[in-house]
Amino acid sequence: MSINSEYERQCQNTDRELWSEIEGDLYAPSIHVTQDGRIRIKVGGYVITKSLREWHALAVRAEGRYKVRERADGRYEFSLDEQGT
Repeated sequence: MSINSEYERQCQNTDRELWSEIEGDLYAPSIHVTQDGRIRIKVGGYVITKSLREWHALAVRAEGRYKVRERADGRYEFSLDEQGT
């Protein structure tokens, strides 16, 4: 394998775009799924990549009604936050 073909293989984008605010615009806000199944959200040139469970836990925390605890197996437990509304 030549150096160029090895470089092209290493640089191949394996993400699958699910949505883009402006189709074909690399700088537009967008949502992708990575090869390993994680969700990648890009806004303003800043990208955050998390598993679906991590995104869900983040949204639950943002609502402020539930406490979220990550278990040893990587899953999350949710319980009502008695201080929440």
